[in-house]
Amino acid sequence: MRIGSVNSYQNNYQLSQTKQNEKETAKAGREVASGKKINSAGDNSSAMAVSQEMLKQLKALQQSTDNISEGTSVTNITDSAMSSISDNLQDIEGNSVRAMNGTLSDSDRAMIQQSVNGSLDTINSVAQNAQYNEKSLLTGSAGNISIATADGQISITGNDMTTDGLGLSGYSVKDGTADMDTLSAAFDKLTSARSTNGAQSNALSSAYNGAQNAIQNTTASYSQQMDADMTKAISRYKQSAVMLQVNKQLLQKIIFCIIER
Repeated sequence: MRIGSVNSYQNNYQLSQTKQNEKETAKAGREVASGKKINSAGDNSSAMAVSQEMLKQLKALQQSTDNISEGTSVTNITDSAMSSISDNLQDIEGNSVRAMNGTLSDSDRAMIQQSVNGSLDTINSVAQNAQYNEKSLLTGSAGNISIATADGQISITGNDMTTDGLGLSGYSVKDGTADMDTLSAAFDKLTSARSTNGAQSNALSSAYNGAQNAIQNTTASYSQQMDADMTKAISRYKQSAVMLQVNKQLLQKIIFCIIER
């Protein structure tokens, strides 16, 4: 083999090595700078595709927890309002029993009726003010509210807890009698609604915990897939940088020898 051919071969080989070192140094530098071992599809296309899918899952899960949190706010507002309505029903029940006492006068019963009317007005006020994001929760106008989760839908039942909805409109004790059956039916409706609301709140809590666990697991998998081992990345960067310098110097010597010949 002629000397010129040898020098040309050495030059091409060294040039190839230098370009390879430049790529390795640049890749290691990107890892050190970003903290990620995959910074573009060129680093690892399949791993990049998997990581992008994980990010999509994370965004969906995070939105799911946001939705569930809003749903939990709805059930909390609903339960608090129904608790207040329950207190007022108990007041009405107590006043109803009191009004049936034969020792009372008509004026006494008229005063008791005023108290009953106040409780009925409070029930309507509580029901009308139980709202979330302009949705009325206890007047029957909003209907059921669907909460989107990562695993599907959870429905929050809409209720009408106004005096009309409870069958208590015009409830009277003025004549010394009281429709205790109607009052008992109102209690039953309220108790059933609170039980359903509690079950739906528990379902939301379970869905939230499940989504949070999924977020933690997916985040851990994403980190394992993407995060660089900084100690190794820095070491690799230093080694590549040193080799790059060495190869550049050798390439310069070879070029110099070719020119001299």
